[in-house]
Amino acid sequence: MRLIGKLVATLLVLILLGATVFLTMMHTRFATPMMVWLFNTVSPYQLEAEQVVYDIEEPWRLSLNQLRLQPRAAETPSEPQTPFTANQLTLWLSPSSLLAGHWHFDTILLDGLNLSADSASLPVPAELSSQRLALSNLTWHSADITLSEGEVQLDNWHFRASDPRPFWQQFTGNFQIAARTLRWQQFPVEKLLLDGNYTAPALTLYGFSFDWQHAGVNGQLELDTRVKALQLHQLTVSDLQLQQGDELAALQTWLHHWTQAGGTATLGRLDMLDISLELPSLALNHASLSLENWHWPQSAYQQPEAWLSFSAESGSWQALTFTDPLLELAFTPAQVTIKGASVNALEGYGRAAGILTPESLQLDSLVLKGLKVFLPPHWQQTARTAFAHWPTIRIDSLDIGYSQLVDTAPASPWHLTGLNLKGQDLLLRRENQPGLWQGSLTAGAGAASFNTINLTGPYLAMAAEQGQWQLSEATLPFADGLLNAKGTIDLNTAGRPWSLQWQGDSLPAALLAQWLQLPLPVKGKLDTQGQLKGLAANRLSLAHSLDGNLTASLREGTLSQPAAQLWQHWQQTGQPIVTEPTDLSAAPAQAITTTETATDKPAVATIATNTTPAKAPAASVTITPLAITSDRGRITVAPMSLHSGPLQAGLEGKWDMADPAAQQLEWQASYPCRQPDSENRSASTGSRQQLVQRWQGDQHTVLLSPCEGNNI
Repeated sequence: MRLIGKLVATLLVLILLGATVFLTMMHTRFATPMMVWLFNTVSPYQLEAEQVVYDIEEPWRLSLNQLRLQPRAAETPSEPQTPFTANQLTLWLSPSSLLAGHWHFDTILLDGLNLSADSASLPVPAELSSQRLALSNLTWHSADITLSEGEVQLDNWHFRASDPRPFWQQFTGNFQIAARTLRWQQFPVEKLLLDGNYTAPALTLYGFSFDWQHAGVNGQLELDTRVKALQLHQLTVSDLQLQQGDELAALQTWLHHWTQAGGTATLGRLDMLDISLELPSLALNHASLSLENWHWPQSAYQQPEAWLSFSAESGSWQALTFTDPLLELAFTPAQVTIKGASVNALEGYGRAAGILTPESLQLDSLVLKGLKVFLPPHWQQTARTAFAHWPTIRIDSLDIGYSQLVDTAPASPWHLTGLNLKGQDLLLRRENQPGLWQGSLTAGAGAASFNTINLTGPYLAMAAEQGQWQLSEATLPFADGLLNAKGTIDLNTAGRPWSLQWQGDSLPAALLAQWLQLPLPVKGKLDTQGQLKGLAANRLSLAHSLDGNLTASLREGTLSQPAAQLWQHWQQTGQPIVTEPTDLSAAPAQAITTTETATDKPAVATIATNTTPAKAPAASVTITPLAITSDRGRITVAPMSLHSGPLQAGLEGKWDMADPAAQQLEWQASYPCRQPDSENRSASTGSRQQLVQRWQGDQHTVLLSPCEGNNI
């Protein structure tokens, strides 16, 4: 027993002596070669280090500076690896690590690493753990993430080579990450800070912040990777400046892929402050937006209880500039409530409040004041497309005032100045059918013009009760006359029967040509009356149902030009003048050309007469009353005649609205070959030139009989 005791005591003395010698040498210049030799002897790696630092005052701490570590060449003859290098490796040993079955440390600190996502690039044992892994001055490269000057701390890091996860995910607990720059996919950020916890499958960020596109971004989130649920509790973006839409498109693409893969996302609160955007179709200056409780992939009408608020200093959308937009929306299932919306634009302002649903647009109020609108081409189709989304459209209170509308369409230009509309309890669309189904509406303007015909103070009043739409008053004041009209339409009946009655006194005669496209070159005062009725369900119904009549008589009539000038104008601006080829030899003094009609018909002869009547002052005109009747869409213009000095003319026509090709309107005129003189006072005696203009289908033909030779 004494011998055994002496042997044990001797062994303990030797161990203590060896430890003393070892610790002593660790404080000398032999520490570095001794530790390198010891590590290379007991491990499968080749270690190089410039300096090993150890201090007895911190007995559990060991530092290696400028180290280089790689597997021995004999270990991996066919798979050479890039050496693992670091500016410094500091290990804090733990007494409990002596009882662990693998390498275990209290803390591992690595400074100056350049790593990738490939865990095989770490020359570490098959199992290694640390209470904390700290990486300083880290440079990181992977398919999705590039990081520079990073600082990383991971708690409870436990690396196992058999774990398929990358080494940086093999931890449980808190983590902190900081980086000067980071690029995630297409998003470069600066000054990144992350503070969170990872306990698989849940990731929690207690706080994150970074700079992106000159903006400061911060917030908190939770991510459950098992059920792919992202909860963004709070997100604040300040001073964002965007001049391209690539980043927003990439975010939308990522969100789309996330939701397509079964993921969900919930936004607790988003605050965007002092934002400036300059995109191809949208620009905003100093905008602010707040959004609460938004859920993806649900649509706006599927939100349980969300809220949005928006404001900006100014902006533009396509070609429309605006200032001071304000918008506040509340989202509930199947409903979006417009708490308030207003904007200054088009030299005026507008505001609205109401409710949107998938089936209806219901505005409590709509106010538009002082707008100056130049309508774009095809604005009717654009409006129909915009409102077709809602089968039902209601406006409880409509107030449009002091506004101007201008349509510069060459075919029929018009404008309204000082427009005022007042409406109450309006139902403007029901079951996808537009019209005034319910409510009352009045409209007036300070001045108006329709296809160059001016009006002063036009006024309309209408009302509807359960689809019975009634135009109770339509007053159109002209410079010297007045037109009154009233009408009805039954929107409940499938064919939509309608009727219209009117009476006008002292109307400008020019409206015959400008509004009815009747080529009567007269001025004067027109008295008219008439009535029409038909079906308005569609164009075909109207074409087969239009019944009614129009009569008009002219007072104080004159030609729009002197007769001689008018005749000359007809000759010079008419379409090709068709004659019979056999008559051409009878007019040798006339120039003969050939041309083709606008409808690519065979070439026909054209005669340009050299007879130029002398100019004469405009004279009074006698014209028989105009009478137009319609019987089930078959319209007839009764023959009428025009007399003004030497000029005589007549107009008649008919067409079938169901067959536009059968349309025919004919204008016949004659003018003396020479002006009457002292010996021949009568313009009706002697030879006369004959001119016929005929509109048939889409063709316009002009025929002229010259003074000598042929006749029509």
